[in-house]
Amino acid sequence: REVLTKAQSQNPSYGHHVLSINKIRVAKLDGSVYADLDPGQEFMIKFVARTGKLYGNDSLYAVANRIVEAAGQAKVGSLSTAALGIIMGLTPAETGSTPNRITTIEVPVQHRTPYFKIYAMAYDDTATGAMQVIVNKCKVTSDVELVMADGPDTWVTPTYEFAVVRDGNSKLFTIKQLETAADLPTS
Repeated sequence: REVLTKAQSQNPSYGHHVLSINKIRVAKLDGSVYADLDPGQEFMIKFVARTGKLYGNDSLYAVANRIVEAAGQAKVGSLSTAALGIIMGLTPAETGSTPNRITTIEVPVQHRTPYFKIYAMAYDDTATGAMQVIVNKCKVTSDVELVMADGPDTWVTPTYEFAVVRDGNSKLFTIKQLETAADLPTS
């Protein structure tokens, strides 16, 4: 009987014990511009499967299950107009100079949102390794709400739900387990 073991690692948490969220980043599909969704509060990615079942003689004979798409969600603790511009395909315009700068995003009627890239990273419990999720093609699929309300802990915390579309290499997304943490891609 064969027992599989991991190679000896300098990081005892390598491959498990991933904690919290460290960074969420979005980039235009062509990689020309990126922005961090900061502070990142939650990132979720899920496999969406299509299942076929073969029944006969009052029994289940076979099950075929295949992953056909993915979906995700990113929740952030503030509104980044640069990131919102990438996600929504809008161009933030900045006027003025410090301390009187004004950034404006205008949303036209019947605006179609673009595909974009989204990346997320969480450190392991030693903070030397990390797990990254790399999504190379997705599109926002939900309403984007910017809620401003009264209260001591009522921050503008937008949530972006997105559908993941296969990229040019027929991949939905990539999960990387890093023994030594590295920054997320910038393109």
